Amino acid sequence: MKLSFSTRGWGNLSWDTWLDTALEMKFTGIEVYDLYKYPALTDRGGPFHRHKLAATLRALRDKKLSIPCLDTSLDLTGSAENADILKDMLTAARDLRVPYVVCWASKGDEADIQSLSRRIAALLPLAEELGVGILLKTSGIFADTARLRRFLEHYASDWLGALWDMHHPYRDFGESADTTIKNLGTYVRHVHLRDSDDAHTDNLIFLIHNQCHKIKVQQWEIGIAIVFLLALGEWLEIVELLICHINHIHVLCAVLLDQFPTAFYFVHTHVGSFADNLV
Repeated sequence: MKLSFSTRGWGNLSWDTWLDTALEMKFTGIEVYDLYKYPALTDRGGPFHRHKLAATLRALRDKKLSIPCLDTSLDLTGSAENADILKDMLTAARDLRVPYVVCWASKGDEADIQSLSRRIAALLPLAEELGVGILLKTSGIFADTARLRRFLEHYASDWLGALWDMHHPYRDFGESADTTIKNLGTYVRHVHLRDSDDAHTDNLIFLIHNQCHKIKVQQWEIGIAIVFLLALGEWLEIVELLICHINHIHVLCAVLLDQFPTAFYFVHTHVGSFADNLV
């Protein structure tokens, strides 16, 4: 398993800054969020432009870094344009040697589901051709993971899976972590863990226990989830623990790396800059 961070909320920073941050904090991956919204990355001179792509991939390889997925805010029950953008993201992922592109679905009326089904059916042949998987987030209508399982089973495709965002099933449906993993099983290819409390504020408390490989989060039933993730690590290609709005991330990462150097793939998304004074 690997250690990484998300660029969500960091769109104003440069690619070189992301690389430097990953190395400084001993991460081994960078999850790129909403790539299509940042032409500085893809236009001429940008690291993902076709003329710079070989150099970018070589730099990642030399620094022992990777991009685990292209996460997006693309809603496949929204505008038809979103499906077209997702096609572009699949192509970009192929060029960048990225295994997954992520999307979600917000609306669950019959007409919306039919539209979603048509779009997924049209996208899967391209995903297979390019060798890039499509992951549906457990948010929106698929925060109900039993519903997501039924949808995925309809296609039973190796190129369609789930991104388990632990927040939404628990907060939106009161679903425990063990229920989620029982529902989704090996459909889970990527995992986000982020902080919240009953008042929907950022209030994450970590307690690291020697030898038990468990994280307890205030108001969450996440200990079971972590145990499941570790137990099922042999088939989880990427496990990502996504932490939002944590200023003392350096301290937390140091503890995790010291305790479990190979156990976790940890991701940090941040809406500001790193704190100079760690809490």
